[in-house]
Amino acid sequence: MSLTVVVVDDEPDVRALVRHQLERDGRFDVVGEAEDGEQAVRLVEQHHPDAVVLDLWMPVRSGLEALPDIVKVSKDTRVIVYTAATDGQSRREAIALGAHACVIKGGLLMADLPELVARLCGP
Repeated sequence: MSLTVVVVDDEPDVRALVRHQLERDGRFDVVGEAEDGEQAVRLVEQHHPDAVVLDLWMPVRSGLEALPDIVKVSKDTRVIVYTAATDGQSRREAIALGAHACVIKGGLLMADLPELVARLCGP
């Protein structure tokens, strides 16, 4: 059985790269993509995915603004914040709001992302 994932980033190329890495791994089914926090909450409410890969800084509604609602509508969903924000404050805030992991874009090899998601969603 595949783990379901929603990918959220305002950059289409980043979403495509994350989707490709996860689906190529074979353990994941990307059930939705969102370009802002509003869309993310709707997709999580609709699919109740095993995981969300969530960018923090996006137009319309940021990942930080959407995170509490994502956690509220799908308590069992694991949220992996994947962001270019290098300040520790944003990452600490994301964890305080319910993120299960917070990694810096470029700091985590894209090839390692599937393993991180699988580990967080595992038993």
